[in-house]
Amino acid sequence: EALEFGCIPLADNRSSNLGFPPGYWNYVFRDDKLPFPIIEDWRAFPALLVDILENWKPLANKVGAWWLNYKRDFTYQLENDINALRGSVPEATNLKDKITVIVSSSPIPSHPSPWMIKETIASNEALRITYYSAASDRESERTIVPRRLHLSEGHWRLDAWCMEKNDLRQFRVDRISAAEKIAQSGTEDLPRDLGPHEAYVPGPDSTTVRISAPKRLRWMLENVPLAGPMEEDGDRLVVTVHVGGVAWLERLLLRLGPDCEVLEPSECQGVASEAARRILQRYR
Repeated sequence: EALEFGCIPLADNRSSNLGFPPGYWNYVFRDDKLPFPIIEDWRAFPALLVDILENWKPLANKVGAWWLNYKRDFTYQLENDINALRGSVPEATNLKDKITVIVSSSPIPSHPSPWMIKETIASNEALRITYYSAASDRESERTIVPRRLHLSEGHWRLDAWCMEKNDLRQFRVDRISAAEKIAQSGTEDLPRDLGPHEAYVPGPDSTTVRISAPKRLRWMLENVPLAGPMEEDGDRLVVTVHVGGVAWLERLLLRLGPDCEVLEPSECQGVASEAARRILQRYR
């Protein structure tokens, strides 16, 4: 019900009175990497709630897009099963005409669809977008000229010419909360042939931090700018994160909780404890 109404569900994987075995939700949806949070430890609930509230737009887009694809795949599988029954079960001949499957076209009305983006690429038009940058932790208005749409590491990514930066940039589609086509002069002079794909174009003040965190926090790490693929180390994940400032790194580490560890650089290893000390000092 939560998925169908466009909400972000919190899946309880720990309450024994519900009778769910470990990994129940992954089994139900046949997916090892669900986009919504699964609670493994209720002590982490406050941090989960804060992160959801502060990142609800990109997370809602991601959950909605996943649910949309899940229903479509289910529909295709249902059609294949019905077709397989034809010829052996007489009642199945007209069964498809009696079934209606409702699949929404977009999880959030203002979220741009891949078809709209592809049309814009083909027509060499510009888009005015509202975009959330995880590196700077803020939304901004940008004018872009889309050049390439592709799927990478579970996310739709858009390579586009950013008019504000006068350079090629990459945008995660689930972080675009609004988009509209606009008239923009000079688009015909911009380069259309792109070089090799780059997963992220960091700003001049960005640095990288290597972090180790429990696997249950995968959904949170997928919403930050990673410098490369996630690495698995037993029951933990190791990621390299692009960081645009110390304040943003502090918030990330506090959300991830005490089980998170900064591996390198060494000067960032005390960032979380120092931030926690400052917060506690305010209440003394």
